[in-house]
Amino acid sequence: MATIQQICLCLVRHEISQQYPFNNNSNIYDILLSILEFFKHESCGKCTPCRIGCKVLLNIMSDIKNKEQSRDQNIERLLSEAEYMAKNSLCPLGQSPVLPIKSVLKYFKSDLL
Repeated sequence: MATIQQICLCLVRHEISQQYPFNNNSNIYDILLSILEFFKHESCGKCTPCRIGCKVLLNIMSDIKNKEQSRDQNIERLLSEAEYMAKNSLCPLGQSPVLPIKSVLKYFKSDLL
């Protein structure tokens, strides 16, 4: 399991950790869910990829946390949806969820499985 220091270092690279307090009870699922909730909350709703995509990312991440279906398949769906959003959203907010998702998958994928 990843240490809180490793998680913070990963997220600092994308300037995400400034918004989220972490402690030794934090886990990668809750951290990523919090980040995705932030994106959903901040979405203006103007473009469909961001408006719907943020909700879909949260649902997929909840499925991963709750071990719904295959985690491998859900992780691939999470990344695929985030990449679609990055390509098709109108503003940088909708293009950003892919960054922490890719970081988590790069450094902590084994913790998600």
